[in-house]
This record gives sequence, structure tokens and C-alpha cells, in this order.
Amino acid sequence: MSYRARIAGVACAFLCATVVAALASLIATEAAGQAPPGFPVAKPMREDPVEAARRRINANTVSIVSGNITGTYLRYAADIASVLDDGENLRVLPILSAGAVQNVTDIMFLRGVDMGLVRTDSVEAIRRAGKYGDVKTKVQYIARLVDDEMHVIAPREITDIRQLAGKKVNFDVLGSGTHFSSELIFERLGIHVETTAYEQSVAYEKLRAGEIDASIFFGGNPVVGIANFKNADNRYHLVPVRFEEKLADYYLPATLSGKDYPNLLGKDETLDTIAAPTLLAVYNLRPGNERYLRVAHFVEAFFAKFSEFLKPPRHPKWREVNLAATVPGWTRFKPAQDWLDRMAPQAAQQAMGLATPEVASTDEQARFKAFLRQRNGGTRLSADDIVHLFEEFQKSEGR
Repeated sequence: MSYRARIAGVACAFLCATVVAALASLIATEAAGQAPPGFPVAKPMREDPVEAARRRINANTVSIVSGNITGTYLRYAADIASVLDDGENLRVLPILSAGAVQNVTDIMFLRGVDMGLVRTDSVEAIRRAGKYGDVKTKVQYIARLVDDEMHVIAPREITDIRQLAGKKVNFDVLGSGTHFSSELIFERLGIHVETTAYEQSVAYEKLRAGEIDASIFFGGNPVVGIANFKNADNRYHLVPVRFEEKLADYYLPATLSGKDYPNLLGKDETLDTIAAPTLLAVYNLRPGNERYLRVAHFVEAFFAKFSEFLKPPRHPKWREVNLAATVPGWTRFKPAQDWLDRMAPQAAQQAMGLATPEVASTDEQARFKAFLRQRNGGTRLSADDIVHLFEEFQKSEGR
């Protein structure tokens, strides 16, 4: 190597060492919170207030896909929003939809939908479509809510739904829970009808004009659109639907009352019908992701404030809800189950009146706790389990 090349190599090495030392000094002074010589003190970056507001609002806002303007699902979702809305801490956005069947697919696939109101028979509609596999592994429930009663409006000469065979009957809009439930029920009962798919207010005009022979709607009793049905000439009434074993997998026996529908029933008249349970459902979310955390935040508020749903002006059907009620074949959303497990002792005491001294003495509480320890064997119980055990306890004491 030439003399000149050796000199250049030494100079280059010296320059590199000087740069490295300078960088190390700069890093050290910044790490110590000091400004490097000749540099101004760096100020911490502040988050754009608009971006901060956007992030905060979206983190605490959830949506519920509900139903159309003539049904009760939108009313339930509106009640939830009214009770739980807490500024930027929590906001609930109800979304209009065709109804329970469409809601299942929206929960699984539609961006912006966090939860939805579905009925237990909605999964049968999706299963029949054969597109999405076992829906019950993809959709979970937060709580079983109300039971939606079947309302059949027809001329007074129709006294049994079997008399509708061969006639034109409105099943509500396609994609609604009413449409599928009506199809399934008429299929199982072997009643063949010509179906239409009008929205309810349109269907009632068609019925009065004689263009259809009956209109069916599932909704939480009382349904405003049916309670306000114009029947000045008393030509129409509600038709009974008798519960049969072939309907037992999805439906329950129920009654309608003239007190709720004086325009379609006698003042003191009651009528047999059937009902389908409604669930507040959510996608089977991955724990810890952003959507999961939003819905978990909602669950805490929904359960903690549930007593507010029992007061006017909320829909009277809320008073029928038991948050601890389970749904066979379905999995509860984990944050909801965790809340129930955490609150089970207190909820059970309230349900049984044990928290009220006038209702249960301290001795009775002590005996029941001993009964629980004996029967339970140390396993964790839900509120529903404790209520059932309290009933056994009362029987054991001769009550």
C-alpha cells in the first residue's frame, strides 16, 4: 500500500470515530433530557385535538342493528341508547334494518355493526340458506331479552289460522324475523298460503281494501302499529294461534289481551298465541381487539344500569327480562358471563328478597347459605342457579 493511501485510511478512520463520538454524545444528552450544545430545547409533541376527539369518541361508541320503524326492535334499541348514552363515555347508535334474520348476517359481516337484536329461530333461516356454516359458533348472545308475540290480524270470519289456507297472507318484508318465522310456522303446521311481503302499514291498508286476507307481525306486546290499527267498523280481530309440540324448538306459548288491543279484542278478552325469544347478540369476537373492548364496555353499563329499563317511559316488555336467563345451544359473550358470575350473589339475593330484612330474617339467610354450601360443593353458581336452589330450599322448609 502506498504512503498516500495509508494516510487517507488513517484520516478516514479518525473522521468516523469523531462522528460516532459526536452522535453518542448527542444521544446521551437527549436521553438525559438536556439539549445538545447549540441546539434548542425540543418540546414534546402534542396530539392533534381533533384526532384525539375522534379516537376517544370511536373507542366509546357502539352500534345496534335493530328493525324497521313499525316494529318493536327499533324501540328497544332506542331505549338502550336513551338509558346508556353518557356523553363521550358511552354512545349507542341504533341502526334501522329489515329485522331479525338480516341482523344475523349484519352482525357477522357488515362493517360498523357491533351488536344486533335477533330471534332464536333466525339461525334456522341462515342454516337453511346453507352459506355460513354453524351460525351459533359465529354469533354469541349478551342477554336473552323479551319474547315477541305472534299477531295475526284478519276479518272476524277467520277464527283459526288454518282457515287461512289458500288465502293471501302478508308475512312482512323479506329479511325480517316475522317473514321467516311465519314461513316456518305455516310450513310446520302444514298450512299453504299465498304470501306477500309488504311493510306493516302498507299491509294494513291492503287488508282494509280487501287485497290480502290477513297480516302477521311478531313484536313485543303491545305493538304500537297494531294497537293503533284502524278498526272503526269492527270488521277485524286478532286470530288465535295455538301452541303445538312441533313448534316447541323455537317458540313458546303466550297470550294477547284486550287491555293492550281494545280495538281488536274485547275489553276483558285474552287470546292464545305463540312467541319467539329475542336475543341481544354479538359476533364471536377475538378477546382484546378494539371491537371486543367496545362491546365489553357496553356490557358493563347495560347490566349495571338495567334497573333504569324497568321505569317509564321504557317499553313495558323490559319488565319481563331476566338477565341471568340462559339460551340452550348458544354461548354467552364472555364479558357478559363474567359480569353475571361476579354479581351472582347480590343478584340472587335481590331476586329472592334476601337483601330486605322485612322479607327474610338473618337466620333464614344463614340457613340458606348453609343449604348452598351443602348442595353446591364449592362450584361457582350463576344467579339463575341460585334462584332455583332457593326454590328447593323453600320446599325443604315446607314452604
